[in-house]
Amino acid sequence: MNDNLPSTDEIYQRIFYYTEKKGSTSLKVDPTFWGERHIPDQLGQVTNVTPENISLGDIGVALSLGLVENLQKMMSREFLQLHGVQRIVGTGSALMRNNVLQKQVEQVFGLPLVLCENVDASTGAALAVLCKEKLT
Repeated sequence: MNDNLPSTDEIYQRIFYYTEKKGSTSLKVDPTFWGERHIPDQLGQVTNVTPENISLGDIGVALSLGLVENLQKMMSREFLQLHGVQRIVGTGSALMRNNVLQKQVEQVFGLPLVLCENVDASTGAALAVLCKEKLT
């Protein structure tokens, strides 16, 4: 094994650093590599590639935005507003460690993001059910 290779954490730190430094890009990434439940045959795509937008920062920004836009297609800002959602509660290491992804969640959904450590998706699902039952 080569001891000169960066660790996984070092690789992620570099990706996040260059993503935050870049800020925006014209590169587009649709990260549906294995489809979605509602569109199982949809494949991921990388578009608008130019020699000027193929840096690690560009790829990080485009991938982060692609992830958030994919979520927004499934649950739009309008849907959230219609159902009285006032904030988005976020969990997971990708969101916790990626400041650009956090900012994009707030921008795309137009709602404040509250980060919660040491919880998983089942916590969010349980909270959603409890809130729905309060309304009915």
